Amino acid sequence: MRKLTTVLMCFLLSLGIQAQTFIQEDFSTFNDSILPPLASGWKNVDSTASQNGQIWRFDNPNPRTLNSPIVANAAILDSDWYGSGNSQDAYLVSPNFDASLATAVILEFDHYFRPIGGSYGLVQINNGTSWVTVDSITTSPDPEFKSIDISAQAAGVANAQIRFRFVGSYAWYWIIDNVSVYQPQPDDIKMISVDSLQASCGLTNAEPIIATFTNAGSNTVNSITLNYTVNGGAQVSETYSTPLLAGDTAQYRFTSTVDMSAVGSYNVTVYSNLRADNNFANDTARGVAVMKNSITTFPYAENFESGPGGWTSGGANSSWA
Repeated sequence: MRKLTTVLMCFLLSLGIQAQTFIQEDFSTFNDSILPPLASGWKNVDSTASQNGQIWRFDNPNPRTLNSPIVANAAILDSDWYGSGNSQDAYLVSPNFDASLATAVILEFDHYFRPIGGSYGLVQINNGTSWVTVDSITTSPDPEFKSIDISAQAAGVANAQIRFRFVGSYAWYWIIDNVSVYQPQPDDIKMISVDSLQASCGLTNAEPIIATFTNAGSNTVNSITLNYTVNGGAQVSETYSTPLLAGDTAQYRFTSTVDMSAVGSYNVTVYSNLRADNNFANDTARGVAVMKNSITTFPYAENFESGPGGWTSGGANSSWA
């Protein structure tokens, strides 16, 4: 009976989480270069007078470097790839979503906007009758996580939509991935990234672990247990005790440091524990630090008979046997 009850509770929690998610799109099934899958409901619209077909693409045609958490496939409008003398004004439009019962609605996405020549991007919401601009973007870090409260435009609306509009003329590009629209749960901490990790020959025996996270819930959170492990080892737990308002983002530097002075890779996992946070899918972030081999004695020789000897091989998927 206990097992059955546990399964039923997990099922109900899962239903509750899914019922509050209106859009979850990472473009991984967008296998055509320009046409969204019919079942996705997304539209790729050229709004220029000449209708020259210079729209969003899903095949990264140039290609551009995609920095995690942006991964292929992603949506990109690459004005530079379309070439000199060309202009773009194109929309990537979501399907309608029903937020008629929602009291709060949040839009999140990862992106990189590389500007030049007055290009810009707009994030717009259809409130059932008209399009409203909720963010204007002219530059960003690579990548940047965006969280926008669109409650004023979408909450209570049965046929809301979002769209991303790029305007440019022989400009650079805008990359978008991991689009999510949801009604926040009361308690929900989302881990965004593990920061400060380096690939260097100068790592020490006291490297800091720094994590960025956001309050994706609707309640103010006063205390969060944050944890990390390195290479699957012992868990280190500390408490973030500064009040974090709904929608706010914070960064925490653990007081405990990590010895990364030995040559090798250090896989760092950071995750949160918050009582009543039932959305486990966004509780974890990961990163890798690499201590590279430092050559200080000459002459230097390496025959690789005993392994890589601190060397690393090229290519994102390369590894030593």
